[in-house]
Amino acid sequence: MSQPSLEVVTPAAAGDARRLTTPEKVKSALRMTDTANDALITSIIDGVSADCARETRLARAGATDPTFGRETLRATWRFSGGASSYKLLVLPWRTPVVSVESVSVAGEVLDQNDFQVIAGGMIQRLSHGFTIGWWRAATVVEFVAGWDLPTGVPAGLEMRVIDQVKMQYLQTTRDPSIRSENVPDVYEASYGVIGGDSIGTSGLLKSLEEALAPYTGWSV
Repeated sequence: MSQPSLEVVTPAAAGDARRLTTPEKVKSALRMTDTANDALITSIIDGVSADCARETRLARAGATDPTFGRETLRATWRFSGGASSYKLLVLPWRTPVVSVESVSVAGEVLDQNDFQVIAGGMIQRLSHGFTIGWWRAATVVEFVAGWDLPTGVPAGLEMRVIDQVKMQYLQTTRDPSIRSENVPDVYEASYGVIGGDSIGTSGLLKSLEEALAPYTGWSV
């Protein structure tokens, strides 16, 4: 069976519904109370949220950017020859999978008792309570995936996202090509760089990469 195509049926709204944290939380972490930099902080949050989706290999639906925000999606498998049946359907990677709304095979919608969802967004077909294979026929699954953003992000992950946004915000006030500064007897500073001790090769803080690891797909 071929890799499924993916469509967005009901997209996450623009703005907060796609952001992994809020400007208010970032400003609180920066001990900031004015609104002068709200637009800049918001744009950095948007960029970091997109970088996190890339790092976890969330499946893209055509030209639509993937998001952790809640969306209704449609995956379609089309017959490509080979074996007469397949044990599992693996949904395109989006996290978390909230529910599977419907499954149809060759245009026939299956009863909810005729399939079950198991860990990692995989679907088994059932018949009278027993596992059977999926036919070599067009199969369509509509499912809901994603967090209810911006409030639904796991707390530990959101803290690391805030750290990333803080770092990128503070970097806007210095020349990024400078790795260290030293004024004898007055001031000395070294800055994190991509691939260094604190920032991974992805450009994300290593602590954020680690926090994203449980939400990372093994395939695209």
